[in-house]
Amino acid sequence: MTANDIKRAFVVLSANYGARFQTPGNAEEMMAVVDIWANALGDIPSDVGLAAFKRHCQTDTQPPTVAHIRNLAAPRALPGAGVAWAAAIDAARTIGYQEGRVPDLGSPEATAAARAVGWSAICYAKDERELSFTRSHFLRIYDDIAKRTEREEHRAAIGGHVPVGLLPQMKQIDKVTP
Repeated sequence: MTANDIKRAFVVLSANYGARFQTPGNAEEMMAVVDIWANALGDIPSDVGLAAFKRHCQTDTQPPTVAHIRNLAAPRALPGAGVAWAAAIDAARTIGYQEGRVPDLGSPEATAAARAVGWSAICYAKDERELSFTRSHFLRIYDDIAKRTEREEHRAAIGGHVPVGLLPQMKQIDKVTP
């Protein structure tokens, strides 16, 4: 987020919280506060950050801190593909195959990848070669699911809207030439 984004967010906060959201009256002090917030939130994309401010205003009666906005803007941390595979192997060894039901593997993405590759293929691999083949498919599927989840969370964070500036670049389907 930039200093201008922070100023826009402060206007929203002031409108929502009134006297509960205090900003310095002195212009120099105000710019210092804006710079502090901009430095603390500088790694967050503007659209995601402004959506986090908006969501905070919709769900909380007190003005936010930097930590509140970071928590709302931060994507959920997904386990790595190797960690997800280790959870699948551990579950296959400890729980095993139970009528095709895939046990909870710690994240919905890992469970979905195990279901897609076939829980029986993980549990009943005949040899190391077959398990290696299943592992490679699991890792690829898990990565695809994790990327899709991140895209969906990013889209939800900005309110499901197309980012500003992208819409004019998009082509209409009937105008695309092969």
